[in-house]
This record gives sequence, C-alpha cells and structure tokens, in this order.
Amino acid sequence: MGLTKSELCDRLGLMIYQVEKAVKEQGMMGNDYLLKVTGWKPSQGKRPRYFPSKH
Repeated sequence: MGLTKSELCDRLGLMIYQVEKAVKEQGMMGNDYLLKVTGWKPSQGKRPRYFPSKH
C-alpha cells in the first residue's frame, strides 16, 4: 500500500523540517533525497506514496 512522506520520515526518526533542511543543504529535490536515504521511490500524483525500489 505504500507509505506517506510523514510515515516514511517517522520510520527514519526524522521530522519533516529536518528532511526539508537537508534537501536545501544538498540542493536536491525532496523525493530524490528520500530515495537516496531510504531507497524508497514515490508513486506518481499530487500526494505520492513511497514504495521500496526494486533495484
């Protein structure tokens, strides 16, 4: 079923503002940063859900 961004961050022990801060510091897009640190890809759409990538 996938996880929301909030649920994924909860699993990591991160607050949304911490992710946003890291995104700005690294000059990345939010979804790219979450893929980098979690290996989970977002679905398409306005409110994506995140799923483990199949690499």
